[in-house]
Amino acid sequence: MKKQFLNFANIRFTYFAIIAGLLTVVFSANVYPGDKSKPKIRSWEFNYSLATIYDNNILKYSDKYLQRFQNGEDQGRFRINSISDITLLNSFKVVGNMYLFGKHKSEPSIGIRYKGYSGNRVKNFWGFNVGWRQYLSRKTSFKITFSHTPDFYVRHYRDSDVTRVIGYTPASFRPFEFSKSDVSFWFRNYLYKYTQTTFYASYFWYKHSQDFTEYDSNNFLLGLRIRQTLNNKLKVYSGYNYVISSAKGFDEPGETKNFSNDVDASFNEQIFYLGLDWTLPSFVFEQSSLKFTGYYRKRLYNTVKPPEVDPLHAGRIDNVLNFSGTYKVQLMNYLEIAAFVAWNVRNSNTKFAENEITVANEKNYNQYIAGLRFKFKFLLIN
Repeated sequence: MKKQFLNFANIRFTYFAIIAGLLTVVFSANVYPGDKSKPKIRSWEFNYSLATIYDNNILKYSDKYLQRFQNGEDQGRFRINSISDITLLNSFKVVGNMYLFGKHKSEPSIGIRYKGYSGNRVKNFWGFNVGWRQYLSRKTSFKITFSHTPDFYVRHYRDSDVTRVIGYTPASFRPFEFSKSDVSFWFRNYLYKYTQTTFYASYFWYKHSQDFTEYDSNNFLLGLRIRQTLNNKLKVYSGYNYVISSAKGFDEPGETKNFSNDVDASFNEQIFYLGLDWTLPSFVFEQSSLKFTGYYRKRLYNTVKPPEVDPLHAGRIDNVLNFSGTYKVQLMNYLEIAAFVAWNVRNSNTKFAENEITVANEKNYNQYIAGLRFKFKFLLIN
């Protein structure tokens, strides 16, 4: 499968260069000048997480394509062995605890994750992130993070440019893949003793495989989350995000977004969030909790292209719901176990009546996820 992205060797070199640079900075300032008794680096926290997850719809297919897969139709479209799969998600993260700016704590971090699919290796992916959290006071802090996923497979689609040349043949299906980079920032403070507020801002961009560069996009996110502590056992969350996505909308030299025969996947999106975190009484386990979250996303595609040119985006409205629950147990100081379930559903429609059935058949889906996660934490004190 031909890739357009940075090859693995370059990504690996970049990743280790970032680690080396970060470690050089923090270890070069390990002590206060002239005072060997006060280390600036107090500790390192090492976290390793292993989760096994069942996913009943790994490509988020609509009923139309679930049926076609079962019937063996659309030769060339389906490059998977099964609709559902069991995955393993490995995550490793290192967080420093240091005082480089007087009495204000700093927390540099670096992490890497890899998700492997037991029966559909085409979906395997990995990514990394580096971050810096800086405390301004005990209750006020901010964090800056860069993350990158070099190669993520979505599914195979027909490429309209190729189809015009070779027709509706199996070879007209091409891999729809992307790389994603994200620079994000948040600022956290307490308005009152039990009310925590977090402001979010993020800029992220997608680069797609060579047959679908019209989907390349620049995206901006602004958001606010509030956590209210009701008592020492119960916390509730609420949040709101607003996303602006500007897609490239063309794929050939000399074209522009408004003067091309390509799709325009630009959109604006609102995201509403509610959550509850309940620390359970210690009947069986000394430390255990239940967490429930719910998201509602409303996405409005804003292409100006007419519906006959871009039927899947012109006037389209996506309504996405996500509900999840997690039961977490702290067995030991270094071991946490969690069981979780989630349900995702998307309902899509359009302002143009002639495309309502097409959009619904192509974009509606249901997805169920259940898993078990083991998290190990080790602390190295300086």
